Amino acid sequence: MDNLIYGDCLSELKNIESNSVQLILTDPPYNINHNDLDWDKIDNYIDFMIYVFNEGYRVLKNNGSLYFFHNDFKQIAELQVAI
Repeated sequence: MDNLIYGDCLSELKNIESNSVQLILTDPPYNINHNDLDWDKIDNYIDFMIYVFNEGYRVLKNNGSLYFFHNDFKQIAELQVAI
């Protein structure tokens, strides 16, 4: 059955059976802060994302795919190393 789950990944991932997901598409907060924009920063962002990726890995099928969007090159590099 094809399902699209929209919601907070920290809540929704807990409800998903292990090795049951073909595709994870995520657009996490970029954790950037601009002087002219009031965007929140997440403390321990890399650790937070590693938790998300570990839960994603748990639910992802062996032949599944993970796509994630990000635009902060320093954090992308840190996340790639962690992944």
